[in-house]
Amino acid sequence: HSHNLGGLHACNFAQPVATWAVGGEAVLLGADYGFPLGGAETRETLLLELHLDVADEAEHTTSAGVRIYYTEKLRQHDAAIVVVGGNVDEFLVAPPGMVSDRVGYCTGACTQAGLPEDGVTIVASLLHMHTLGTRMRTQHVRADGTELEPIDSNDHYDFNLQQFLWLKEPRKLERGDSLVTTCTYDATQRAQVTLGGEATSAEMCLHYFFVYPAPQASVCLSTGSSALVGDLLQREAFGGDVIGADEGLGDFFESVTDYSKLDPALRAAEASGKALFTPICLSPAVEYLVDPSGLVAGVNITAPFVEEDVCALRPTVTDAPTTTTSGGDVVTTTQLATTTSSESESTSAQTQSLESESESVSESGPSSEQQIDAASTTLVNTMTVLVVVACVALW
Repeated sequence: HSHNLGGLHACNFAQPVATWAVGGEAVLLGADYGFPLGGAETRETLLLELHLDVADEAEHTTSAGVRIYYTEKLRQHDAAIVVVGGNVDEFLVAPPGMVSDRVGYCTGACTQAGLPEDGVTIVASLLHMHTLGTRMRTQHVRADGTELEPIDSNDHYDFNLQQFLWLKEPRKLERGDSLVTTCTYDATQRAQVTLGGEATSAEMCLHYFFVYPAPQASVCLSTGSSALVGDLLQREAFGGDVIGADEGLGDFFESVTDYSKLDPALRAAEASGKALFTPICLSPAVEYLVDPSGLVAGVNITAPFVEEDVCALRPTVTDAPTTTTSGGDVVTTTQLATTTSSESESTSAQTQSLESESESVSESGPSSEQQIDAASTTLVNTMTVLVVVACVALW
């Protein structure tokens, strides 16, 4: 397990300028921000990365790609894509035959070092797991321990419906804030362990944001460490299994025969107060902003967020309007409303407006006012992930 980020592989950690996943549609940015392209030493190369899930051994042809609309008339704010959650590696383990949670941390040290003095504004969100994912959320905790409403939460995650969603109210992320991303995996139908990886059959736990102004930190993740492995062994998390001298970490997790103790042991490790985890806080130039060692898991929440019980909202029946059809029949429509119906109608109207604007762009082509429209052209069903990143000239 290495954190050496040299060579072309480092582009995976560089600044994304467009992303797409299964179920995604065109993305139309707001009028006051855009993603900068070119004009900097760290923007010398664009890498188009496609992840294709080929279920058979036959040869396939795809015309998949990305169309980006840009303008030389710059918006007020330079925006960026920031990713938080759990690093994609062997520590992102989903034991077979059970439901399990994995947690990724974006530390207060990283936001302190990587955000501008006035923080950033989060305007959109994309939750990303693979086919075992069933639930995902990111908690937001201020430096004083006050927990805010989750930035995003989905209790019914669907791998086939991944789309950037605009926050109802943009969220201010401040220096010193911590983020805790929890991913739930249902591996009850699998006989083998599932580890983190790029294959669709592997797993991920990544949360992407659109933020402005563009911060110094573009990656804020966490992973395990050799100390964590030792701690788990000391807790007999694996029923007496021992990691071999020449055994890789992935081989070790795959060779475990008793996973029943893994989740309790991980929770105990997170609550131990020991520095058993590794923060990954990177700039767009793939430089560490925080020492990649000694992360004590967990966030001290002094004032937990209390979620509203939406099931307690009692629907009321409004006056039923009637319409007369061409055949003279009178049709009555029953309408239900709750205390939040006006908000729902407003949100619906905004969504329809956005869809209409997006359709207009697709039909008439880009205008000089459009800065970025990240989309896919003709996509085949086997495609799982598309990422465009701006890379440092590393070779």
